[in-house]
Amino acid sequence: MQCPVCNKSLVTINTHGIEIESCSECDGAWFDRNELPQYLSNKADSDWHNVLLNEKQLKTNNDFGFNGGGFCPKCNQAVEQISIPDLKIKILKCVGCMGVWIRRCHLQPLTQWYITATPSQKLQLKDYDDQADTWEIEEDAPLGASLLGLIKDDNPTRSFPYTTASLIIINTLIFIYCLYLKDNTFLLMVPASLLSSPLTNIHTVFTSMFMHANIFHLIGNMYYLWVFGDNVEDRLGPIKYLSVYLFCGVIADFTHALVTDRPDLPTLGASGAISGILGGYLLLYPKARISAFSLVYFRSIRFTSPAWLYLGVWFFGQQWLNAALGSCGVAWYAHIGGFISGFLILLLLKSLRWL
Repeated sequence: MQCPVCNKSLVTINTHGIEIESCSECDGAWFDRNELPQYLSNKADSDWHNVLLNEKQLKTNNDFGFNGGGFCPKCNQAVEQISIPDLKIKILKCVGCMGVWIRRCHLQPLTQWYITATPSQKLQLKDYDDQADTWEIEEDAPLGASLLGLIKDDNPTRSFPYTTASLIIINTLIFIYCLYLKDNTFLLMVPASLLSSPLTNIHTVFTSMFMHANIFHLIGNMYYLWVFGDNVEDRLGPIKYLSVYLFCGVIADFTHALVTDRPDLPTLGASGAISGILGGYLLLYPKARISAFSLVYFRSIRFTSPAWLYLGVWFFGQQWLNAALGSCGVAWYAHIGGFISGFLILLLLKSLRWL
């Protein structure tokens, strides 16, 4: 686990049944959901408090280590800076798992405040809304509020996703441009041509990645990119995010070229690259809430599920199943290759602490 402020490794302290992750570098301590009130209620246990306070001589600058937010060491979602009621103390709180980062030197004044705080004040430090692994179903959801089975994710970002927005604009402009081309076949990726002469045709891997067959193909891909891409971009930054996007698109095209039984048919679309972003999203935000819909007996059922379940059904129940059945018209293995490559490249970046 890494500190959300300085990105250094956290050391686990096991005390009284609670595991607190401590950072000796930036004077921080990480508490999982509702562990901070539990810690504060053990105000009589001075030894426990000293374990956290005496790791090193603590700095007293109230702004030390705060940069306006980081990423949760538990679930990788964004953390936001908030103020403790009635105190000039700031903490970082995860918008997903509700874990809390606080400076260790602030634990003593916070403990003293907690002793005299009213029950309603104490409740402000707690959070009981734990639905990360549950379903929420709302019948008769309006079809007009959804698109292609996906509505939105409940996973805020720290900044506007300029790279994702730029990719959407570029894809849209290229789609419009291709409408006026008399012949755009030289831009399409043909598996047989790519494998037989990769250096000559490598450009088609990239050009086809920004082309779409029709308006519905474009809208569907861009909507998925907008919903899932903003958070991955927020975590990676624009350069690494764009690199992962293009890398997954290349892997997706070569995966399709190697396994397709119709190497003469040209392919196009950003689905492979976007599938890679979905794979990265699954690794980074498995418990993020996804709102979607499905038709059951001709009725629209809206549901909310964790990302690992939604993307698991998308991958195994749609992409893998259709590929195994040999369904025509879609490069299923391109989606599979892109998804797996996105997951693995993010796993590598995370293990190297390049996130």
